[in-house]
Amino acid sequence: WSVYVACTMGSGASKQPAPAGGAGNTVISKQQAKSLFESLGVSTKDVDAMLSSVADGDKVKEAEVLEQCIRWAGCVVKGIRLQDFAELVEENKDWLRETSCRPFGATKMRNMYDLCDERIRVHSTLAERVVVLSEADLQQMRPQEEGGVLQSDKLWMTTSEVVFEGGVRVPAGFNLLSKVKSGGRMRKHYWKKGLARQSMWKTAGLPGHDAEVADCPEMNDAGEDRVRELDKLAAGDVVVFRKGVAYSETCRSEHVSMLSNFVSHFWGEPTLEFIESLKKHAVSVAPVDTDPGEVVYYICTLCNNQLAFHIDGWEQSEFNEALQFVATLHTATGN
Repeated sequence: WSVYVACTMGSGASKQPAPAGGAGNTVISKQQAKSLFESLGVSTKDVDAMLSSVADGDKVKEAEVLEQCIRWAGCVVKGIRLQDFAELVEENKDWLRETSCRPFGATKMRNMYDLCDERIRVHSTLAERVVVLSEADLQQMRPQEEGGVLQSDKLWMTTSEVVFEGGVRVPAGFNLLSKVKSGGRMRKHYWKKGLARQSMWKTAGLPGHDAEVADCPEMNDAGEDRVRELDKLAAGDVVVFRKGVAYSETCRSEHVSMLSNFVSHFWGEPTLEFIESLKKHAVSVAPVDTDPGEVVYYICTLCNNQLAFHIDGWEQSEFNEALQFVATLHTATGN
């Protein structure tokens, strides 16, 4: 079973038509559409332009309204379709059956901690820089308040471009995620690929994608360990800076799907069990005659940028924005 809470539009076992996946079957009144736009911050002028062809009292397809929101205002919080998550799980099904590096409870299979560390952070990488630190470089690898170039917000992020002694340039906004070492715990399969490791990125075509992949000094059984304390870095350490996006940004769909479910879950639950719970939930809320795979969820592991996660107060957090979006849609459409 899955420990999760799904805040859902139109949820329920009756399977009445409801805007659970943005498949386009649900219709709403012009007034409901106006309320939806306005509550999402679209100006009255833009709302009138978008709905100018709709007569008062007429019904419009909700998916079309959402598409207009995206086109005119870019104001829709992005979730991930169940189908996209299911495909990621299917690609890694055999691996997910293996014993987790961080097992919880009686079931020892791989969980969302494993999936995030070993797959999601790799697939969602836009750019990467590998630096062999020198004694001089260590002077820069300090917090900004101590005269260095790094800002801490769970991950160490460059505040401006950094030029290291070996000539490597790391632009502002890259995060110092880990160091590569013999026997490192994470992403061993990634480093085994050498210069071909970029083949595991799924960000080609996205803004900021950088095809440059630096060679890494040869070492046996290379893997990564998280960098938590800067004062424990030493000359000769090989560190990795990365920039990326949320995994959901790497998933392309030919049509609009609407975020309508917020999922809070335990990362230690086996991923194979988690996906089965979501599949059952999607069947219960998907509009009649639509594919449950089109139901869209906010799942923090997949919808937050795991290479640059930060919260500037809970009101501005991705979690709160997603919850507010789902609540706004529910209120505006009366479902």
